Amino acid sequence: MLNLIYARKGEENVLAFLSFSVASFVKRVIIDSRIKGGIYERDSRIIYR
Repeated sequence: MLNLIYARKGEENVLAFLSFSVASFVKRVIIDSRIKGGIYERDSRIIYR
């Protein structure tokens, strides 16, 4: 039972971390594109790297 509870907590932490990092990545891309004047070519290169 302890292992199950620990695994569940770990999954929640991973999910929270993933969603946080995705949000920060999206924020960075949006801010970067605004600073650069929204050059589309550069944005697509960042996303598909």
